[in-house]
Amino acid sequence: MLRLRASDFVFGILALAVIALMSRHMAVIVFALVGAFVCGSLYVFAGMVPARSESFGNRIFVSVFLALVASSIVLIVPGTFGARQPDMQRLVLMVAAMPPVLAFVFEVIRTPRVANLVLRWLRR
Repeated sequence: MLRLRASDFVFGILALAVIALMSRHMAVIVFALVGAFVCGSLYVFAGMVPARSESFGNRIFVSVFLALVASSIVLIVPGTFGARQPDMQRLVLMVAAMPPVLAFVFEVIRTPRVANLVLRWLRR
C-alpha cells in the first residue's frame, strides 16, 4: 500500500504553486520555489542513498543514477531561466559533470576494500 509522507504533500503543494506562478509569468517567485524544491530534494536524495551494507555495484549504480538526476536538473535550469550565452555552456557542462563523478568517488572512498585496492595501485 502506498503511504504518503509529509514531504510528499509538501512537494505536491510546491509543484502546484510553481505551475500556477509560471502561468502568471512570475519568474522571481518561481526561482525562489525552485530553490525550495532543491532544498527538499536534498532531503529526499539523502534518504535514497544506499546503505553501506549493500553490494559495491548496487551502491555505485544507485548513487551515480541519483547524481545523474541532479545533473539533468543542472542542465535544464539555466536554459529555463534564459541563460543562453555561449560562454555559459562550458561552465554548465562542467558543473553538470561533477555530481556523477563525485558520487562514484564517494562510493569508492566509502568502501575500504576498493579504496585500499586503489591506493595500492596508485603507490606502484
